[in-house]
Amino acid sequence: METDFIPYQAVAHLPARHALVLAPHPDDEVFGCGGAILAHVQHGIPVSVIILTDGGLYGDAAVRMAESRSAATLLGCGEPEFWAYPDRGLRHDQDLVGRLVQKIVATGADLVYAPSPWEVHPDHRQTASAAAQAVLDTGVRIAYYEVGSPLRPNLLLDITAHAAAKMQAMRCFASQMEQQDYARHIAALNQYRTYTLPREVTAAEAYLLLSAADLIATLPSLPLMSVLTRSMDRQHLQETLDSVAGQTLQLMQKMRSLNDVELHQLMRQQLADKEQQRAQAVLESERLMSDIVKIKASRSWRVTAPLRWLSARIQSKD
Repeated sequence: METDFIPYQAVAHLPARHALVLAPHPDDEVFGCGGAILAHVQHGIPVSVIILTDGGLYGDAAVRMAESRSAATLLGCGEPEFWAYPDRGLRHDQDLVGRLVQKIVATGADLVYAPSPWEVHPDHRQTASAAAQAVLDTGVRIAYYEVGSPLRPNLLLDITAHAAAKMQAMRCFASQMEQQDYARHIAALNQYRTYTLPREVTAAEAYLLLSAADLIATLPSLPLMSVLTRSMDRQHLQETLDSVAGQTLQLMQKMRSLNDVELHQLMRQQLADKEQQRAQAVLESERLMSDIVKIKASRSWRVTAPLRWLSARIQSKD
């Protein structure tokens, strides 16, 4: 059904206690989710913005920082935090993930915005994968946004009331507009996203909104899966793949011996079993994430942070 592929309704805002926006470069926070920031501010929801790289490869870093500050003033979200990683040098590593986890815990954010894993720019893709790991470590929600490449959304945000303010904020990035008319492109993207919406909706932002448990279930379909699985137990992963292959072969052999009615009944039973397994997996994941959050908030976790940092540095040198 069409409704399985396209979110035909748009919400006015995304509920949250505190929103954390991750921008690979100075301007992505506005291009990707400026409307969502404005909606959060309108509803009194705190918003923290982190600009991960200095944006110095295609512009003056100081100028770009000033542009982000000006845009933040217009959006009403406060001073962005600049982490100054090198432009096109961002890496999904334990240092970045650790800083993101600490920021999520420190702010109490329960919603993290990050560029989608379908983005083309390497800094965007590294941000997407590092954000996913931080979300899995803390059990919060993630909202993937689009800038340079469309994503397949499960939520549309009606930003009709905020479109003019978002355009004004986008125009703060004059140094980048000299290279490309990004504001026109993003406005066109936001207009396109209204294709399935009522006529009075003239601008919308698209998001893939996932809980930590949903993210686990969705990983196999995301381009960032290969990045996240690098730190997994390879033997366990291979055993899992072998088991799935064996079960698939057995099922195919059984299907060959059935008539149409028996095959239909088998398929219905398989679907029911898979749905039950998925529900159990989601429940177990939510319990695990709850335990992780409690551990991260504990005093012993904070006290042992220097030891974990030192251990990670020693392992990286090895």
